[in-house]
Amino acid sequence: MANQKKADNEQKANSVLRPEYILLIAAVVYLLYTICTPVMRKRPRVTTVEPGEIVSNHYYTGIILRDEQIETAPRGGYPIYYLQEGKRAAVGNRIYALSATDVTPQLAGNLGGNAPLGADNIHEIKNRLSAYRKSYDRDQYAQNYTAENSIQSLLSSYASLSLLGNLDEEMKKQGIELTDVTSPLSGVVSFRLDNYSTVTEDNITAALFDQDTTSAAADSKKTFVNAGDPVYRIVPSEEWKVVFPLDKKESRENTKSLRVSFMGSNISLSGDYHEITGKDEDANQRYGVLTFQRYMIQFLEDRFVKFRIVEGRKDGLKIQKTALTKKTYYAIPLLYLTRGGANNGNVVHRLQMENGEEQAVDVPVTVVHRDDTYFYVSMDENASLKKGDWLINDARDQKVQVGDTGELPGVYSVTGGVAVFRKVEIIEENDEYAIVHRGISGSINPYDRILLNGSEGREGEMVY
Repeated sequence: MANQKKADNEQKANSVLRPEYILLIAAVVYLLYTICTPVMRKRPRVTTVEPGEIVSNHYYTGIILRDEQIETAPRGGYPIYYLQEGKRAAVGNRIYALSATDVTPQLAGNLGGNAPLGADNIHEIKNRLSAYRKSYDRDQYAQNYTAENSIQSLLSSYASLSLLGNLDEEMKKQGIELTDVTSPLSGVVSFRLDNYSTVTEDNITAALFDQDTTSAAADSKKTFVNAGDPVYRIVPSEEWKVVFPLDKKESRENTKSLRVSFMGSNISLSGDYHEITGKDEDANQRYGVLTFQRYMIQFLEDRFVKFRIVEGRKDGLKIQKTALTKKTYYAIPLLYLTRGGANNGNVVHRLQMENGEEQAVDVPVTVVHRDDTYFYVSMDENASLKKGDWLINDARDQKVQVGDTGELPGVYSVTGGVAVFRKVEIIEENDEYAIVHRGISGSINPYDRILLNGSEGREGEMVY
């Protein structure tokens, strides 16, 4: 009985360990691995390359400088304004008139000062309110009062202008003498005055920027003036400047122009750029100066302005910084690169033994990149050059051994589901994005698909 039981156990053990069972189990395991691995593996995310630009994350506050001429009252009196804020005057145009008595209430009653607003007036008020909404910051309470004063000033000017149609005739009837004040030059007129009209590049200091920017909120049209009081300013030129302090380590001395995006508006503008040293005790304090030839009127009521610098170029491609990675290449001195072969392409002279003698053989190479010192070629297994190869220059008087390497920035382009490294040349970058050149041979093009995370890329790997 014991012998029978022992035989049964041996037969059972032999049946479990039969080779065909082991092969079957291995095949099932392999099949499950093949099916499940792509499903379980984290799928690389792919993004699209698009033309674009990047905006600096840092806001600058600059002071606006213009060629401004302040005009004062020739005598005391109550001004009656003929011109609206921000309108252009020619030489000799009436800006305002002075009366010895305040005649505005009387004129309003006699001449219908409550005339309805025209379509142009309503459009301008809407634009002011829209600009206020776009620049609203609940931490800047003074903005509310500035906006309110701006609208009230506008309404007041509309009311005054509605009285002027028959003003001269009405004044004669009432025996009131007016002294007309005319413009001495051609330019844009503003009745909003502050203490910064005399500031120039030559007297910039940090103290100008320490003040609350709302302290420059200007007075509007005055109801009474004394002789010699400033009444309005006139700006004869469309040119205006923005001067802003630079951080100690920040410098763009070799930059000739910059594009900026202004806070609170949809205006982005390019201007000439240079840097100056201020009149501070700290001689190292530098300031950037932007000079513009357009949109002066749009910023006429502002003395301080917040903006961001827009980096990049119109011919650049915008990619996420996470897509950037690096690949290592052989770095060979330019001295050893020449032209030759049937197509007069890039070749090097590689030294090798033939018939027991060292000979220089022309070897075609694909140059991935070149700079002022080196050219870069692939290190792949099927590349034409290998580590340890000796190269000789055209003059046959210098040799170099292939082995030195260098890293080049790039991304993994996804073409036909396969990841391929593409070198890029970075123009500008911030914390999130980079602008790279377009039109570079062997690089990426608009609307190419690239891996969002470049560190996940492997040359030739399938991307599902």
